[in-house]
Amino acid sequence: MRALRPWSLLSLATLLPLLAASAGVAELSEQPRARYEPPMFEYGDNRISLLESVRLTLQHDPNLMLRGADARLREGIAQELRGAFDWVLEGELSYDYREQELKDSTKQTEIDKRRKAERNVIDTCAERDRQQQILEQLQDELDGTNDDLLAPPDLALEKQIQFFDLLIANADTPAEREALANQKVDFIQVEIAARDQVVANLVRGCEQAAIDRDRLGGVPDFEYFEQGRVDLKLRKQFRSGIKLTPFLNGQFDKTQFDGKRNGPEEQVFILERDANGNLVEVPLETSLGPVTRTIDFGGKGVKDIYQAAVGFEVNIPMLRGRGADAVAAGERAALRDAEAAGLAVKHTASESVLRTAQAYWALLAAQERIAVLEHSVELESRLVETTRALIEGEEMPRAELARALAAEANARAQLESARREHVKARMDLALAMGVGVESEANAPLAAGPFPEVPAAETIGALSDPALALGAVDRRFDRRSARVSSEARELEVRGALLDQKSKLDLGITISSRAIGEDSLSNATDSFADPSYRIKLAAEHPFGNNERAGRYMQAAARLDQQAIQEVDLDRNIKLNVVLARRSLEEAAARYVQAAEAARLFRETVAAEFEKLKLGSSTLVDAIVTEQQQTQAQLAVIAAQQEVATLLAQLRFETGTLVEDTEQGFLVDEPRLLTLPETTAPAGGSL
Repeated sequence: MRALRPWSLLSLATLLPLLAASAGVAELSEQPRARYEPPMFEYGDNRISLLESVRLTLQHDPNLMLRGADARLREGIAQELRGAFDWVLEGELSYDYREQELKDSTKQTEIDKRRKAERNVIDTCAERDRQQQILEQLQDELDGTNDDLLAPPDLALEKQIQFFDLLIANADTPAEREALANQKVDFIQVEIAARDQVVANLVRGCEQAAIDRDRLGGVPDFEYFEQGRVDLKLRKQFRSGIKLTPFLNGQFDKTQFDGKRNGPEEQVFILERDANGNLVEVPLETSLGPVTRTIDFGGKGVKDIYQAAVGFEVNIPMLRGRGADAVAAGERAALRDAEAAGLAVKHTASESVLRTAQAYWALLAAQERIAVLEHSVELESRLVETTRALIEGEEMPRAELARALAAEANARAQLESARREHVKARMDLALAMGVGVESEANAPLAAGPFPEVPAAETIGALSDPALALGAVDRRFDRRSARVSSEARELEVRGALLDQKSKLDLGITISSRAIGEDSLSNATDSFADPSYRIKLAAEHPFGNNERAGRYMQAAARLDQQAIQEVDLDRNIKLNVVLARRSLEEAAARYVQAAEAARLFRETVAAEFEKLKLGSSTLVDAIVTEQQQTQAQLAVIAAQQEVATLLAQLRFETGTLVEDTEQGFLVDEPRLLTLPETTAPAGGSL
């Protein structure tokens, strides 16, 4: 087998870069992906306000980032499904080259063809010589120098001359003999002129036959086949279910013997005498027109075939797959899921802000507990010093010193426990904000203060039904659940319609052209449009696959509906619980603050009484511990109120506002009561 021709390799080498270049026309744009790196907390003296803590949370909370990534994932899924309805240009360009050895029968045909050409050369040249010899003998006959028979023989001509000679010999009178002799001369002259023209054409024919044989060359051993094809089509799936595919096809086919080629067409000329008796070339013509012949260079003589077709296909669903509810159900559901995911991001922002607020107030409470317990240790230390002084003045038994030291040790133990809780609270705030810390030294500290505690009467004046109904309307998770339910409803509708049998009507209309030798010959004229109509049907008995999909979609819708209703119930209950808990916490704060105030006065008096000997050490210790517990109760009440304010804001959907510039959280949303606003109607 012979190798591929160099020109074919060159063509392929040129074609491949062109294909690569066309494939890279629309370059893909890769979205920048930043690697997640939590920032280290660096904030002056580490003291940070609640509002700044929330700002950092909205920037760096990994939970919020994960929810945002999930929303982008949902958007990507929706975009992918939307791609089913894009216009799609499909193209295929192919070139096929195949070479093979000739079959024995084909090779024998080519051998016979060359033998025939060689025989034609011999026969034509021999006839030329024969006619030349006859012409010479006719000339001798005319000159009266030839008494022999014509050789090579031309029997018809010889009999005619013999007939003239016989008539002349049998003539009765000299005048008659002379007339017959003149007729013989005229006959020979006409024959000489005709033979001269024949000889001239045979001379040319002999030369042409030799040229034709040389053009054939040797017998070929191989043949090759070439085919090139280009297919272009533009595909579009409409949401109505109709599929439209315009197309354009082109193809060429070529076959030839290896090393041979087809010759061009040429007109055939012959020699004739003009009016002056001169031999001139004139085209050979018949009643059908000029005579032509194909110059044979040993090729197959098969013309290159070029074909082209242009048209379109359309598929129209009659049952299954008809209408946007069936065809675009997945896309529409995915778009609603993407919207629901976006709302879930906003709800996650509210959760993150609430979590940060809770961690912030826990840290502030831990900081203030340390201050209270440090003061308690200081008081207990003073009490130990007072006890030592009274013992030295013999005003108190020495056994009381152990009691005072035990109270001091207990206060110090509480302080150390509070410090451990303080470290944990600092780490919890950093965790909620999504920032990193290297050590306790650069962990955040709460700048405070606690928010002003609203009056219990003000809290009690809030309307639970109005707050709850407003929360249902505003909460992003509730809106996300509603949108998710709509997505499931779309899926159920699509799965229901997908249970139908299939009956599609297909129509193809195209116009085709075919020609030889060049593409222009093919595209000069296209035939009238051709038509093809088909019906494709499918009916699954049992239809379990599609019925099962419908059941799954319906079950998912039921699950989503249950979750949506249950979320409504929980939102309303949690709003009532948060408002009521806040009301009780505000009342506890009032009582704890009053108790702390009274204990502060009592402790000072009790210490003076102990110095004067009018009170016991036990009374002083107990009073100090009660004061400490009262102050800790005040801090706990403040923390609870602050936390419940944020909780109530969260439950009512008023903690975070979504704006075009991003999430909006201001101090009033973190530190004050929500307004009582809700749409009319509804119930808890």
